[in-house]
Amino acid sequence: MANPTYILAHDNGTSGTKTCLTRITDKIEIVGSHLTEYGVIYPEGIPHACEQDSREWWRAICEGTKHVLKDTGVAPDQVNGITFSTQTQCALFVDENGNPLDNPYIWIDGRAVKEYEKTLKTGLKVSGYNMGKTLKWLSITGGAPGS
Repeated sequence: MANPTYILAHDNGTSGTKTCLTRITDKIEIVGSHLTEYGVIYPEGIPHACEQDSREWWRAICEGTKHVLKDTGVAPDQVNGITFSTQTQCALFVDENGNPLDNPYIWIDGRAVKEYEKTLKTGLKVSGYNMGKTLKWLSITGGAPGS
């Protein structure tokens, strides 16, 4: 039998990162999994604001990886690929060293709802996020409308 292929998958959700290790031979099977939780930040005094600490995302990815590799006995050099699925459409602004400048506003952030409602009256369509629209909203309101 040929050596199995191992794929490490991370699903970064609103409340945590689910990590699983799959083994591919003549079939595909999940051989290990782990959930690392993190929280949502609701800044005091800012109505409808929802943020996360992006450093917690990285911590969860690292912790989940260590757990599934330890639990399964698979060595890091046996992993053939890594994949990610994420829950968020947010902008994470970093400095020249890759350090976050601020917490990203996550998909449920609603601090720009009033601005969004105003644009409905003018006919401006903001559905179908893209980075250009997100940056414009951030510059106007300090937040982007939630979906």
